[in-house]
Order: sequence, then C-alpha cells, then structure tokens
Amino acid sequence: LTITTAQSPTAPTATLQKSINGGAYSIGGATINDGDSVSLYWSSTNATGCSATAGSGFDTGGSLSGTDDTITTPTAGNSIIYTVECTGAGGTDSDSLTITTLTVVYNQSIYYNQSIYYNQSSYYNQSSYYNQSSYYSQSNYNNAPSIGGGTPYIKADKTLVRKNDSVKIEWSTGSYMPSSPTTTCILSGYGLSNSDLTNIGPDGEKTIQIPATVTFSLWCNTDLDPPEGNNETVRVDDRVIER
Repeated sequence: LTITTAQSPTAPTATLQKSINGGAYSIGGATINDGDSVSLYWSSTNATGCSATAGSGFDTGGSLSGTDDTITTPTAGNSIIYTVECTGAGGTDSDSLTITTLTVVYNQSIYYNQSIYYNQSSYYNQSSYYNQSSYYSQSNYNNAPSIGGGTPYIKADKTLVRKNDSVKIEWSTGSYMPSSPTTTCILSGYGLSNSDLTNIGPDGEKTIQIPATVTFSLWCNTDLDPPEGNNETVRVDDRVIER
C-alpha cells in the first residue's frame, strides 16, 4: 500500500516598481513634480495571472510581468495608489505604491492687491528683507554639518529665496554607484532628473532658477539595502514684491 501526501501549492508573490522620467526602476512610492513621467513594472512568481486592481490608467493585460508607460499621474497636490494583484494555485498576493505630485505655489493675488506690500517702505527699504544673510545670502548649505560616511545627500546653497532667484544644488551618491546593476539612485526635483547623474556625475552640482517652492530629492538603495538619502526644500518668500 502506497500513501501519497498531497503538497500544498506554493503561494504566489507580486512585486510593483516605478521609474521616474525614464530612470531606474525601484520599489516604494515617490514624490514627483508636475509634468514628470512615471512607468510601472510588475513581476510575479508562482502565479497564473496578474491584474491591476487600482491606479488610474494602470493595466497589466493579465500578464505575469511587464511594464506600463501609459498610466495617468496624479494632478498637482494629489496622490494615486497603484496596485497589482497576482493569483495562483496557492492563493493571491498584491503589491502597491503611491505616487504624489508636488503642489507648485506661485504668488497669490493678495500680495499684489494689498497696498501694504506696495506702499509701506518697510518692504522696500529695510535691509531685513533684501540684505540680511539669514534670508537670501546665508543658508543651511553653508552652516549644516557635512554628511559623510558614504551616505547619499542633496543640499541647496539657499533654502529661502525670492521668486526666480538662482540656487546651487549639490548632490553626491556617496558610496553608491548608479552605474551598478544592483544599485538604484533617484535624483528628482525642479530642473533635475536621473540624467544629471550621468551627464554631470554621481557627485555634482547644478544652478537652477527657482520659480516657486520646490523639493529636491536624492535616494539610493541596493537590492539588499533600504533607501538612503534626503529631501531638500527651497522655499520662495512671497512677501517681497519688486516693482
């Protein structure tokens, strides 16, 4: 008499990754600028089919793996959750990520219409708004402690500016090598993209004219390590209107 024990089916796995502006694919969500492009890549194991259960315009076509370059990104100030669900004999698994689009804030009409900003000499003549280094010349870039130990970082030489002032953005991928197939580095922000890591270098700088408050980001990770890096926000001071 032979007794055969039935083996339980292996549970499927589902993985969802994103690429910003044609950069490398990586896990986890992201914050993008209005106008950035996003592509999604999904993969699975031990599955018989995968479907997109959430996310505007996201469609797997039932494939077990693939890319979708036709998704709809969120409008400024909003977020969209994208989800892939894969099913097999051993059950169902899903993976999700969230894409958020930054809100670009321009001068509100209150600063143009209220005469206090045009007529009061305090906003034109007092050096506290034009000349004090705490607002426009001095910055956290000069005073912040150096980030060492091979950790990726991004920083601006000024973090509070007037509209259309120029800001120098400096970055370093640290000990991470963006050209390595096991390394993913995402450089983003107004006027920046992953192509700058190639065209300028993994350690570089770029001068950008700032039209509105914006956040710059650099995050790196390997296949085995969680992301490292930081965000740097440059804010526009709308109180000062030049005439």
